[in-house]
Amino acid sequence: MERKRLDTRCVCSFGEASSDTAPLKNDRGNDLLRGLDILPNSFIVQLMVGGMYWMVNGLRATRDYMKKVCAYVQQDDLFVGSLTVEEHLRFMAKLRMGHKYSTKDKENRVQDVMNDLGLKDSAKSLIGTRTRRGISGGEKKRLAFASEILTSPPILFCDEPTSGLDAFLAFQVITVLKRLAEKKRMTILLTIHQPSSQVFELFDRIYLLAEGRVAFCGTQAEAQEMWTKLKLPPPKNFNPSDHYLTTLSAKHLKQEYSDRQRVKAICDFYRDSELGQDTRRESRGHQFISE
Repeated sequence: MERKRLDTRCVCSFGEASSDTAPLKNDRGNDLLRGLDILPNSFIVQLMVGGMYWMVNGLRATRDYMKKVCAYVQQDDLFVGSLTVEEHLRFMAKLRMGHKYSTKDKENRVQDVMNDLGLKDSAKSLIGTRTRRGISGGEKKRLAFASEILTSPPILFCDEPTSGLDAFLAFQVITVLKRLAEKKRMTILLTIHQPSSQVFELFDRIYLLAEGRVAFCGTQAEAQEMWTKLKLPPPKNFNPSDHYLTTLSAKHLKQEYSDRQRVKAICDFYRDSELGQDTRRESRGHQFISE
């Protein structure tokens, strides 16, 4: 019989989360990225889990409302490579901003977004195709963010924005997101694999899952305090994210049982802690009543 490997994920966020926003939790251990696909997507009728409907900023998370307040940057960048950065953003502005805004307003928004995301110098550069050299991978990621924030959404979801980038470009991309969250007062939620210690320090909150259970949700200071109480403190001069994910993973098949027991103990500890209980109360949602 095939052994099931532990599924460990890391979600990080910028910005101050609303007390009415429910974090995603799936007891069956389905891939977290599927949940990230569901939250901002337009095909949902309303977010319901176990007879409870979810609230965002005090309002029920219906399809129309989520389309207005959310934007989603997928892992794979989809561009028309023969366009320049500026041409792409103008095209996206026409599609997203509609007839409510004048041509001048759209152009001003395009210029503002390029300034915010450091794309001004590459505005006239081709995005690039397989046969024509274009902008760098980091610039493509920033262009993807720019395309989604043209309408100033308060919530931005990003699926592994550093995928395929080296450490330097990954740090640049996350720094841009951090600055965007602070300047625009946005809540940005992203998934990330193996962040460097420099990148990890930029996150305001982290959300760890293991085997479909919530292992932790809170600030980095709270994470360090919890792991210290578990007698698993992060070593000095060691990447904290690597330590957290290592303690939530099965290292070798021979010690898989003991590793799973450790993961269970960590999840149970968080569930029973004051922090875990507060998070559960905030994410409980509201009882659905048929109208």
